Amino acid sequence: VTGQGRVLGILSLRHVRELSKDQWPATQVKDLMTRLGPELTLSPEESALDAIGKLATGAVGRCPVLDPAGRLLGIVSKSDIIKVLELKSQLRK
Repeated sequence: VTGQGRVLGILSLRHVRELSKDQWPATQVKDLMTRLGPELTLSPEESALDAIGKLATGAVGRCPVLDPAGRLLGIVSKSDIIKVLELKSQLRK
């Protein structure tokens, strides 16, 4: 996150696990994180289907929801989407 509150990337446990423990003290988050672009982020107006499409790439397990200035509003995970779809399915019965 920058001084202006803009989100630049996302760090996962997978990133840390891939790094040997002896490298941890000298490694900065910016060196491990996945840099975020429009293909890996969501706006509040995007649909659950848009989120599924972005999450299906496998590049990240969660998509940050950003406002137009790039500030973090929330995070959507694969399990969040599954829960919403299950709920909608149950409501239709």
